[in-house]
Amino acid sequence: MPKNPAARYDVLQWLFFQTSSVGPMFGQFTHFKMFAPKGVDNSYSMGRYQTEVKRLYEVLEKRLAHTPYIAGSEYSIADMATFPWTRNHDAQGVKWEDNPNLARWFKSIEERPTVKAALAKVGQIKSNRDTASDDQKDRFFNRGRYARA
Repeated sequence: MPKNPAARYDVLQWLFFQTSSVGPMFGQFTHFKMFAPKGVDNSYSMGRYQTEVKRLYEVLEKRLAHTPYIAGSEYSIADMATFPWTRNHDAQGVKWEDNPNLARWFKSIEERPTVKAALAKVGQIKSNRDTASDDQKDRFFNRGRYARA
């Protein structure tokens, strides 16, 4: 976090943008795309979240046209919080060739030694997402007999 109050405010503003928009919307889109029950019409959900994900990428693209990092001239917690959500940009329907500012920002963060080390550790984590039973998915996502509604 910057010491300068104005720069600190910018970081907080963009961190809140991530926590109130990027994280929730990218997460919902990913959920419906990858984990929604099969055989259920999710076209409304998919359309809604896809549109919002693309809009949020447009906000970031425009912002990054004016600054090297999301909150300004320095790498900050706003970048750290947003970067992981953008790693699935292709699956989210967003191409870097159409977003040169995002592509530049993403590459600059991806090449940081600490980010490389963290991604290497993440790469070693084995997921059972493809082998989980429907009952396990129901329990994890609080649906079916596990639903509380």
